[in-house]
Amino acid sequence: IAPVICLASTCMFAITGCGEKDTTIYAGKDQTLAEAIEQVKDGGTIKLDQDINLENQVNVQKKFVLDLDGHTISNTTDIWNDPDTTVSNENDTWSLISVKSNGDLTIKNGKMHAKENDCYAIDVRGGNLVIEDGTYIGNVSAIYVTEGNVTINGGEFYCVQQINTR
Repeated sequence: IAPVICLASTCMFAITGCGEKDTTIYAGKDQTLAEAIEQVKDGGTIKLDQDINLENQVNVQKKFVLDLDGHTISNTTDIWNDPDTTVSNENDTWSLISVKSNGDLTIKNGKMHAKENDCYAIDVRGGNLVIEDGTYIGNVSAIYVTEGNVTINGGEFYCVQQINTR
């Protein structure tokens, strides 16, 4: 099985729910996606209300649902930073979103599109990723898994950059 996804972005949000596990945070114009992830309760939901352009990889180390709500997470600035390709380093940035240890992310209803010749859409480095549906476009791989679990229930997956084996 080939690796398939990556994600990182800037979004805004406002807390609108009150339940301990039923809090929904909406992406908007006031805070980044990383800040929304810090605020969302374990088991909660982040829902985008606009397209997001990431400048840095976003790391996931808790359980939540990312509802893209028909929007796109992408990057126009290079995110990839892997100075020593022979050894994996926790600080390496490979993707729009990286699901790390203790991360449990479900993504649905939208698109993740990594900049051509840059990063993956999503990588999994010790966490759990569930793709419900959507479109995922990465380089060499849309989703890249070094350790962890990926469940794909639907969706479309594309690579805009191929590995040159010559």
